Amino acid sequence: MPCHWDGCGKEMQKESISRHIVTVHLSDKMKCGSCGKQFTRSDSKLRHLKVSKRKECRESELHDSRAKRLCLSWP
Repeated sequence: MPCHWDGCGKEMQKESISRHIVTVHLSDKMKCGSCGKQFTRSDSKLRHLKVSKRKECRESELHDSRAKRLCLSWP
Protein backbone atom coordinates (compact mmCIF):
# COMPACT_ATOMS: atom_id res chain seq x y z
CA MET A 1 0.00 0.00 0.00
CA PRO A 2 1.46 3.41 -0.89
CA CYS A 3 1.74 6.37 1.47
CA HIS A 4 -0.61 9.08 0.19
CA TRP A 5 1.35 11.94 1.80
CA ASP A 6 2.04 14.52 -0.91
CA GLY A 7 5.23 13.57 -2.74
CA CYS A 8 5.96 10.37 -0.79
CA GLY A 9 4.34 7.28 -2.31
CA LYS A 10 6.54 4.85 -0.33
CA GLU A 11 5.19 1.31 -0.43
CA MET A 12 4.56 -0.52 2.87
CA GLN A 13 2.10 -2.79 4.62
CA LYS A 14 -1.21 -1.28 5.67
CA GLU A 15 -0.34 -1.74 9.35
CA SER A 16 2.77 0.42 8.98
CA ILE A 17 1.17 3.50 7.41
CA SER A 18 0.33 5.33 10.66
CA ARG A 19 3.81 4.78 12.15
CA HIS A 20 5.41 5.85 8.86
CA ILE A 21 3.40 9.11 8.74
CA VAL A 22 4.18 9.99 12.36
CA THR A 23 7.89 9.18 12.21
CA VAL A 24 8.72 10.38 8.69
CA HIS A 25 6.31 13.23 7.98
CA LEU A 26 5.32 14.67 11.37
CA SER A 27 8.24 14.27 13.77
CA ASP A 28 11.41 16.25 14.20
CA LYS A 29 14.47 14.67 12.70
CA MET A 30 17.58 13.83 14.72
CA LYS A 31 21.00 14.36 13.22
CA CYS A 32 24.30 12.54 13.64
CA GLY A 33 26.72 15.12 14.98
CA SER A 34 29.58 13.68 12.95
CA CYS A 35 28.29 12.99 9.44
CA GLY A 36 25.03 14.97 9.41
CA LYS A 37 22.82 12.02 8.43
CA GLN A 38 19.22 12.57 9.56
CA PHE A 39 17.01 10.05 11.36
CA THR A 40 13.33 10.08 12.22
CA ARG A 41 13.60 7.47 14.97
CA SER A 42 16.03 7.45 17.88
CA ASP A 43 16.64 3.69 17.54
CA SER A 44 17.77 4.23 13.94
CA LYS A 45 20.20 6.93 15.02
CA LEU A 46 21.61 4.78 17.83
CA ARG A 47 22.04 1.84 15.43
CA HIS A 48 23.91 4.16 13.03
CA LEU A 49 26.19 5.37 15.82
CA LYS A 50 26.99 1.80 16.88
CA VAL A 51 27.64 0.21 13.48
CA SER A 52 28.82 3.10 11.29
CA LYS A 53 31.98 2.55 9.26
CA ARG A 54 33.02 6.09 10.13
CA LYS A 55 35.14 6.19 13.27
CA GLU A 56 33.86 9.68 14.12
CA CYS A 57 30.25 8.47 14.20
CA ARG A 58 31.07 5.46 16.40
CA GLU A 59 33.01 7.68 18.82
CA SER A 60 30.13 10.15 19.02
CA GLU A 61 27.94 7.26 20.23
CA LEU A 62 29.73 7.40 23.57
CA HIS A 63 28.92 11.09 23.94
CA ASP A 64 25.34 10.60 22.74
CA SER A 65 24.72 7.71 25.17
CA ARG A 66 26.09 9.68 28.12
CA ALA A 67 24.00 12.73 27.24
CA LYS A 68 20.87 10.59 26.95
CA ARG A 69 21.52 8.96 30.34
CA LEU A 70 22.05 12.36 31.97
CA CYS A 71 18.76 13.64 30.54
CA LEU A 72 16.90 10.57 31.74
CA SER A 73 18.34 10.76 35.25
CA TRP A 74 17.88 14.52 35.67
CA PRO A 75 15.26 15.26 38.39
